[in-house]
Amino acid sequence: MEAISKFIVFLSQFDISNSKYNKVIEYVDIKNPFKSFIDCPGIVTDKVLTGKQYTAMKEYASEENVDKYIEEMAERGIKVVTIYDEEYPSKLLNLPDAPNILYCKGNYDLMEKPALAVVGTREPSRYGILSTEMVVKDVAACGIVIVSGLAYGIDGVAHRKCLSVGGFTIAVLAGGFDNIFPSQHKGLADEIVEKGGLLVSEYRPKAVAQKYTFPIRNRIIAGLGDGVLISEAGMKSGTIYTKNYALEYGKNVYALPGQIDSKKSYLPNTIIKDGQASLVMSGCDILADYHININNQNNNLAKNSGYQLSVEEEKVCACLENGMKNIDDVAKITNLNINILNTCLTTLEINEIIRRLPGGMIALCK
Repeated sequence: MEAISKFIVFLSQFDISNSKYNKVIEYVDIKNPFKSFIDCPGIVTDKVLTGKQYTAMKEYASEENVDKYIEEMAERGIKVVTIYDEEYPSKLLNLPDAPNILYCKGNYDLMEKPALAVVGTREPSRYGILSTEMVVKDVAACGIVIVSGLAYGIDGVAHRKCLSVGGFTIAVLAGGFDNIFPSQHKGLADEIVEKGGLLVSEYRPKAVAQKYTFPIRNRIIAGLGDGVLISEAGMKSGTIYTKNYALEYGKNVYALPGQIDSKKSYLPNTIIKDGQASLVMSGCDILADYHININNQNNNLAKNSGYQLSVEEEKVCACLENGMKNIDDVAKITNLNINILNTCLTTLEINEIIRRLPGGMIALCK
């Protein structure tokens, strides 16, 4: 590791902001950063650091101390990478506000894989949970990495559903690995690593998440995703930060439509209406942008359930192939008598080929 990389690792131990890193680096000689830092009182006089900060940092400023720290991290299974290292993830490298350092635990290579970021409210409705699960299941099963923030609500739903289908997921944290937030998701964080996923943070392991670090970390979520899916979220939700970063970075933005009178659907409905996001009704709508086609899975679903579809049931499954629909639309498209349709739906649900969603919606169990 180059001297400037070690210097950034050194700075990370004092919990300064990403912008502060850049200001401090302007004052040092990249080839000999530690010595030039120790001999640079201008950092204090120009108010880049306080006198107290500078004094405390000078006492620890040496490559030897950093080498020991990096070794300690490695013993804990934590990889430390800075923006000056060749291994730094390419998806983040050219961002205008790229993190100077990343602490990583798990499968580091996932950051170079095709990925979809999934974000939304911490208090989703049953519809929000089920629709998010449906899309994530389709996408993750096709090998797309799911990126989210390990928070309550949609984040947790996305991580868990991805793991349940054998997919890989990346959790971007707002604090350090020793202080998982929320603490109730410590088990989920461990499971992500155990199942081949990755935890990422720009903060040292002992750092505690702060209110301001949550919206800041959203730029990493948006950066690692080749697209961003907005599930349920209100107009004042922190999800809006991720959406804005995604648009700034030129990423595809997708949104799940919701009820027009639901506050939880204000953000996705609004950005669909304003043309900032593509409306999504199934994973197929997203996978097309990843150049992945899902062939008709109806026969596979029937085979997996051990059930032979009738002609009428095949019509229902074909109708639902491109996404969830309400029962009225299914009746119109299939032209089936309502009594026959209800019988088909009941049989298909019992055989776990379809599932009913809130609002009278019906979807395939893909």
